[in-house]
Amino acid sequence: MKITLYHAPMSCSLASRLALVECGLPHEVVVINTIAGAHRSESFGRINPLQRLPVLDLDGRRLRESSAILPLIADLAPDAQLMPRDPADRATVQSWIGFISSELHPSWGAIFYPERFTDDRDGLESVRNAAVARLTNAYRFLEQQLSKQEWLTGRPRICDFYLAVLSAWRAVPLVADRLPPFPRINALQEALFARPRLEPIVKADLELRARFVSLG
Repeated sequence: MKITLYHAPMSCSLASRLALVECGLPHEVVVINTIAGAHRSESFGRINPLQRLPVLDLDGRRLRESSAILPLIADLAPDAQLMPRDPADRATVQSWIGFISSELHPSWGAIFYPERFTDDRDGLESVRNAAVARLTNAYRFLEQQLSKQEWLTGRPRICDFYLAVLSAWRAVPLVADRLPPFPRINALQEALFARPRLEPIVKADLELRARFVSLG
């Protein structure tokens, strides 16, 4: 089995990269410099016409969307127990992935790319304001869930990987002072990123992202 992950540093594809590492699945990483616009290139367009990451190539079969890729990775390494085997428990994990992909992810999209959500050039900040409000409500709901337990479903699962990466984005300057503190989400993110296999990956990703930013 040959696995190739197309990945941009500190993007949502980091969740898939961390999951592959945690599961001990041999894989190749192809880094795409989205800051330089490499995802809009003709060559990457042949890999994903939607020009988005992540893309997971599994033996020549290319798969898109974190909500599909993350459960697949977990199923490829069942001993890692990132996805439960019981059908109801699997559905619970999948429901959290669905919530994150439908509430957090598009809200971040509106913050980073407000021009995609309005034709009014004077209305970009209004789009961002609405997205911040939606993010706040979604994170508040997640924070409440974490008041009962350290992880979304009681133990580390694939949904926690997705949440940790999208929660790390709260440090970006666009929203750094606009979201309230969520200490339980912080604790989940810190615990996941500190796992022995994952900590060096996160550190390397942060460094590569900073280098890409410096290059413009």
